[in-house]
Amino acid sequence: MSIIFSKKGTYVVQQEIEITNKIGLHVRPASMLVETASKFRSDIWIEKDGQEANGKSIMSLLLLSAPR
Repeated sequence: MSIIFSKKGTYVVQQEIEITNKIGLHVRPASMLVETASKFRSDIWIEKDGQEANGKSIMSLLLLSAPR
């Protein structure tokens, strides 16, 4: 995990994780991620192969189609 202080006076936290499920991020865990992310007053982005998805949007995550 890395924490970076941005020029806007805010912190940016980055963490790399690996999805180990062979079929990738499917509906149930994606909805749990969205539910948890929505509890925070922050922007949460998920990236795979240069494509970004809003961590608070189930459709965005499912369209990312992030297999491990």
